[in-house]
Amino acid sequence: MKRECYTLIQNMDNLKKFIDFLPDLLEHEKFYVALYARKKYSTDPNVKMGDKEQLKIFISDKKRLIAKIQQHEIPVGAYKLKNGDSVPQETLALYISTNPRSMKKATVGTGKKAWDLFEKNKYNIHAEVLSCIQVSKSSTVFVTFDIDDVDVLDYIWLDENLGSENYRAIKTRGGYHLLVYPELTTDFRKERKMSLNWHQLIRETFTVVQICDITSPIVGTYQGGHEPKLI
Repeated sequence: MKRECYTLIQNMDNLKKFIDFLPDLLEHEKFYVALYARKKYSTDPNVKMGDKEQLKIFISDKKRLIAKIQQHEIPVGAYKLKNGDSVPQETLALYISTNPRSMKKATVGTGKKAWDLFEKNKYNIHAEVLSCIQVSKSSTVFVTFDIDDVDVLDYIWLDENLGSENYRAIKTRGGYHLLVYPELTTDFRKERKMSLNWHQLIRETFTVVQICDITSPIVGTYQGGHEPKLI
């Protein structure tokens, strides 16, 4: 008897295009991926959960990312909230670090954390490993701005102030994630003798709720009933 499974991938073609868009990795680099249940996406007022509950974390390269996501499309009811209730499909959202994570840095950080745990007679090394990977950015390919309450981005403004080839945007459930190539944007503004404080300019122009090295919804996957799209 076939069991109903959670849906994470909504549009395979768009997911493949997004993976091609992601930066190529060096041998010691991976992407950090996190699956959450988010209360604000639920249409059931009786759902009892925290604002954002982490369900799974994994790392992957570009080649294995689709397979890794599919491995987490498990039977409905297998994901549990902290209170023991089954996670509703509509609350799911899958995020990725678009900036690569350095396994070298994470290994060094884990070694230090492991010794600290040992001295304190604590041994939850798995959580420390994942935490070290999360914070071990390898390089800044993108500076990401989480922009809220925007129906359509002002692309003319972006082209004029950042350069048309120096950013991409992900249309999310509640707005946009603006991914800016920092070096290209700085060079563009230098050539045109514009102020280089483009971070502040973006924050003054749009409603920015988060900035810098943040995770973004994965294009082509499920985000609270919405499919994030790469613009």
